[in-house]
Amino acid sequence: MKKTKLVFVSRRSKANIGSSVLRVKQLAQRMSASFGDRYDVQVTHVSPKARALWVGLLRARFPGAVFVFSKWAAEGWTGDDFAALSRSSAAVFVDYVDEYVDQMVPFGVTGHISTSVTGTRLLRARQDVLRNQGATVEGGIYTVLHGYDARLDGFVSAAPQDCMRMAYLGSRHVMLNLPELEDEIAILHGGSVATFEDSLKKLPAYNAHYALREPTGKGERRRANPFTKGATAAACDAVVMVDRHTDDAIELLGTDYPYLAQNSESDTVIAMFDYMRESFGTSDWRDAQEAMKTLKARLSPQAVAEQLDRAIRDNQ
Repeated sequence: MKKTKLVFVSRRSKANIGSSVLRVKQLAQRMSASFGDRYDVQVTHVSPKARALWVGLLRARFPGAVFVFSKWAAEGWTGDDFAALSRSSAAVFVDYVDEYVDQMVPFGVTGHISTSVTGTRLLRARQDVLRNQGATVEGGIYTVLHGYDARLDGFVSAAPQDCMRMAYLGSRHVMLNLPELEDEIAILHGGSVATFEDSLKKLPAYNAHYALREPTGKGERRRANPFTKGATAAACDAVVMVDRHTDDAIELLGTDYPYLAQNSESDTVIAMFDYMRESFGTSDWRDAQEAMKTLKARLSPQAVAEQLDRAIRDNQ
């Protein structure tokens, strides 16, 4: 059987940013590992400038290919640019990750990829708004969840067995930072490649992850954040502390997850932290561990690759 060319399109200047690493480099590797008999997987780069030239180059180099544009690669490209590329392609997708919903390409693409259930809902609502305004709207919407970093494959926990130890992995400026918890939660920075690599080495010491963050915008300036903190905790065999308004927390953990705070008010968050610490090793802790095992399976490399494969095959 002849393989379909599957081309992940990135932007070279953004190649080392987290979303590019996970949703271009690593997702391409996962697709090759899972469906190498079906796809000839490649990665290429474009620029937001001289788009007509890039369209011509992609058409000439990869005729009949399936293209998956990263959010950075799609930046600056118009519906007309994508329509020109689509005319000689099997399919063209844009993977928005955490982009603002009003940046969705209205037409010219085969499919819009969301990294969260929340994002899928927002993109569909955006299409409805555009249709009601009389705009041309094209492209199906597909959920390809945001899995965990491949560097966590084979993770082995070294966390204590008699108490909770909690960490926050990521950029501190987006964290819901409460002074009362500063001495209780270890901050493992992830703002650069070097700090992230160092933080990955420290993760085995923790059996709980903090995933509360500052709220995002509303309306058309709303964006959905993939549940990466939850995915990372699941990969580390840790439980996660989150509030019910965090994108995808309820959808992926369920309403009965034991450590789902009702809101992000400081008193509520502190009370939940205290409860987690007190309930270590109880049935609630074990229920949370089971929920995280289920989440890990749903966000596994194979599961995420299967989600993208289904989106592609729906359009062949």
